[in-house]
Amino acid sequence: MTKIILWFKIIWAVLSSRSNQAFYDKISTFYDDVYVEHKVHAETILHKLNEIYSGREEETLILDLGCGTGMMTKILSEKGFKVVGVDISFSSLCVHQNHYPKHDLIQADANFLPIADGSFDAVVCLGVWRHFPDVSKVLNEVSRILTSDGTFIVGYFPPAMAGSIELSQNWWGKLLIRLYQLVTQTLGYIDRADFFLEEETVKMAKKKFTIMQKLESGFNRRILFTKNPLKSRSIEAKNDIYPKNKEIKNTQMHEILRCPHCVTIDERMGHLKLIQNNWLICQESECGRKYPIQKSIPLLLRGEGEKWISVSKENLPDTLSRY
Repeated sequence: MTKIILWFKIIWAVLSSRSNQAFYDKISTFYDDVYVEHKVHAETILHKLNEIYSGREEETLILDLGCGTGMMTKILSEKGFKVVGVDISFSSLCVHQNHYPKHDLIQADANFLPIADGSFDAVVCLGVWRHFPDVSKVLNEVSRILTSDGTFIVGYFPPAMAGSIELSQNWWGKLLIRLYQLVTQTLGYIDRADFFLEEETVKMAKKKFTIMQKLESGFNRRILFTKNPLKSRSIEAKNDIYPKNKEIKNTQMHEILRCPHCVTIDERMGHLKLIQNNWLICQESECGRKYPIQKSIPLLLRGEGEKWISVSKENLPDTLSRY
C-alpha cells in the first residue's frame, strides 16, 4: 500500500510540474523510497571506477552529475573518492545535505556547468540522463571539465518511464512512451524514456571520447563507459591558463567554481570571488553576475546570477528569505 501511495505522489508531481527542477523539488523528501533499484547501477559504476583508480581514490576528484539526495555521492565518498555533487533541484540538495553534511554540493544546470576546465578526473551520471533534451550539449560540458585522460560513466539504458516503469520494445510499449512524452513535454517536464536515447548517446559519445564501452548492469540494463575526451582547441588553450588539476584539488572547492554564463565563452575565464561566505561574484568586467550561497550550497544557475546584476556588492542581502 505504501508503494502505491508513493507512486500516486510521483504521478501527481509529474502532472503538476512545469519543469524537471520543480518535479525533483516536489519528490525530494521521498525520492530514496521510490528509486531503490538505482543502487544496482551505482555499484556497477563504482566497480568500474575501482578498476581505474584503485589505490588513488583520495587524489581522484569526481563530479556526481545529478546527485539528487546523495546515494551515488555517498557510495563514492565511502570508498575514499573526493566527490562534488551537482543537481538542479535545491530541495534535493537540502535533503542530501541533511543526510550527508560533509558533502560538497552545487546547484547548477548540466548545460552550463559552473566548473573550471579540466578540473575533474571523472564524471558520473546516474538516472537523470533521460531528462536532458540535448545530450550533445551536456557531453560538451562534461568533456570540458574533465582532464585529458578523464572518465565519464552514464546510465542506465534503456531508461525506464518515470525512472522505474519498465516497458517492452514492442508496439504497445513504444505507444505508451510516446503518449507519456507528449503529455510531459506539454507540461514542460522532459523525460526521454524512449528506446532511442541509448543509440543517440552512443553516437554523440563516439565524437567526444576516444574510448567507449557498454557495461552490463542489472537485468537487461547497461551503463555507458567513456574515457579520454577529445578537447577542442579553445578548451586546450584555456587549460594552459587554469591551474593544473593536481593544484586545483589542493584548494577550496569555490576556487574551481566559475560563472556559468562566462565559463563557456572562449575569451572569458569566469572567475568567482567569495564575499562574506554568502556570495560568489563574477570577476569579468563585462559580466557583473552574483550568485548567492544558501545553506553552504552555491546557487550557480544562470538565471540566479542575472537577478543580482544591478545590485551593488554593498547592498547584497546576507540571506535570501525565500529559502
